[in-house]
Formats: sequence, C-alpha cells, structure tokens
Amino acid sequence: MRTITDKQFMRTISRQELIEGAKSAYLSGRLPAELPEGHENRVCLYRTPGGYNCIIGAVLRNEELDLIAEKGINSTTVNYLLDKKIVKFEDFDLASDLQNLHDAWCRNDVPEHTARTEIEKLLSI
Repeated sequence: MRTITDKQFMRTISRQELIEGAKSAYLSGRLPAELPEGHENRVCLYRTPGGYNCIIGAVLRNEELDLIAEKGINSTTVNYLLDKKIVKFEDFDLASDLQNLHDAWCRNDVPEHTARTEIEKLLSI
C-alpha cells in the first residue's frame, strides 16, 4: 500500500464548498444522526462502515477519508483535522459549529429539533 504524505492533503475547504456539501448531506438524510437511535451506524465518524458521512465527512474527498482511516483518527473535531494536516477550513468557526451540532445530536446531547433548527440556520435552509 502506498503511503500518503501530509503535503498531498492539506487543502483548504472554502466556505461555499462546506455549505454546499453539508447542505447536500443534510437534505439527503445521509447523516448518521438522522438514523434511528441504536442503529449501528449512528456514530460520530467522518465515514461510517455503512457509508454514512458526518456533516463534515460529507465535504471530505475519498482520499482524505482514506488518510483519516490510515492514520487511525478517531476524533471528530474539526481542529483535529487541522492538527493532523488533513484539511483546513476557510470558515473554521462554521465547520466547527456544524460538527459540534451534528455530534451532539448523534449522541442525543441535544434534541433533534434543536440540532436541526441550528444546522438549518447555519446553512441558510
């Protein structure tokens, strides 16, 4: 297996790309948090074994998701992606807010209605 270098992957995700990717994943119902409670893929991961992507995982390229898996990254914070030189975000605060909301919803730390309302505000839906 070819080892991938960090330099190949330190791209910047634009605010527009972040909004479009997150909005597409959210509107298509493909977020792990949208699965029923107790479902095996309702976990906070960039990419689940069942092919679901968290709200930030939805904007990552397959190569970036593969690098995350190769590095054994199990954190879902946006800052961790930056620390591990996977990607940067033009609007770090928006990316972090979206990720935190998705993860809190997925863990049932916030009610679904609250998470959806806040995500929709951030994405202007």
